Amino acid sequence: MLRIFMNVMILFVMFTSFSTSQVEAKSSLLTDSVTEENALSNSSSNETNETNKLVQPQNVLYKSSNPEQSIENENRKLQSDSISSSIDETKSVKSTSEIFNNMLQTQTFPYKDVKKGHWAYKEIVTFINNDYWLNNKEPYFKPNYAVTRAEAAVAIARSLNMDTDCVGDIKFADVQSGDPYYNAVCQLTNAKVIENGTNYYPNKKITRADFIKMIALAYDIDVDSVNDKAFKDITNHPLKNYIQSLADINIVSGVNEHQFAPERHVTRAQLAIIICRAIEFQEALNNHEMIYDFLKKDYIETINDSAEWSKEVIKLVNEERQKANLPLLQEDPQLSQIAVIKAQDFINSHYFEHESILYGQPWDLAALFDYEFMTLGENIAKNYHSPKEVVAAWMESAGHRENILRPQYTNIGVAFKKSTDGNFYWVQMFSSK
Repeated sequence: MLRIFMNVMILFVMFTSFSTSQVEAKSSLLTDSVTEENALSNSSSNETNETNKLVQPQNVLYKSSNPEQSIENENRKLQSDSISSSIDETKSVKSTSEIFNNMLQTQTFPYKDVKKGHWAYKEIVTFINNDYWLNNKEPYFKPNYAVTRAEAAVAIARSLNMDTDCVGDIKFADVQSGDPYYNAVCQLTNAKVIENGTNYYPNKKITRADFIKMIALAYDIDVDSVNDKAFKDITNHPLKNYIQSLADINIVSGVNEHQFAPERHVTRAQLAIIICRAIEFQEALNNHEMIYDFLKKDYIETINDSAEWSKEVIKLVNEERQKANLPLLQEDPQLSQIAVIKAQDFINSHYFEHESILYGQPWDLAALFDYEFMTLGENIAKNYHSPKEVVAAWMESAGHRENILRPQYTNIGVAFKKSTDGNFYWVQMFSSK
């Protein structure tokens, strides 16, 4: 309903300013108009040196009465190596090894049948030291033993801090309030991870297919039918989409390239690995490093190539607002994530405009990823080589400056991405909430 409301509202009231001065240049700032189109004006300059250009900003709900201006900062050469000492290394989603490295160094490990050379050693250590295992008092872990449905429920519930006192109308005749797994089963049933019914069969061994469905539901992972993985032995399996969706994001893998073995039982080692991967995946989502794209039917990586540079842009913008006696903007991680999506879309789709062929206008993009706002604005730039340089360019343009100094805005998000061919892309988004 929110997305529909925002789209209807925008149809009536949104406006963005647009103008440009375009020269043969490697650097540019760009924006568009929604309700009126001002033609791109080409500079008459015949300079052969690489210069910067501006194309003006987008904003929703506001109209500028001032003519837009362009800037031409001449004789700037691209220096791809100039960023190497300042920009963060492009990050990937954190590995289990990185997340739990300190734990491995400081925690004890009680089981003698899992040595450091074991293929699941790190995950098992993490699993045990976080007390995810129902039977921690056993002298041996027995990594190849099959997992029961009770053990699976406790592991999932504890990994999500859900193994707490529970009151619920569970109907299972074989799960009693005094059972050590009662709270876990009760909480997961209340959360609709486990389907309420006559019996839970807590001592029955859990299959790989059933466990993957529980993981998907418990961790609220988006599942769809468009997947890269296609295991031959689950073509007609009712849980095929759960299995292949989680295989696509590397939470689970097949027993080989083409087979998943859905009815095979989950082993304790596999349980530890899948739980750790699910935690790692959730951490990436919580850190705004990944998000589900409903158009692509896939999770996409949303890592800023330089969080340090983005924070510096925000600092410089707030300095300008402070000079103008305006409220400072609050850094908004969700808005920055949307800015990263836009910057990456520039690279993937080979364009540099406000309107994306895939996502539409900036406010369409924001609404698609469930970002709530009252007003929204966007500045974009290309091939400026430092935060100071790009903010100075935006401030020299009437339209971009107006976005930066708009009193109504409360939030800001900034993204920086560098393409493999050496282009620098900047996306600056503003909102009021």
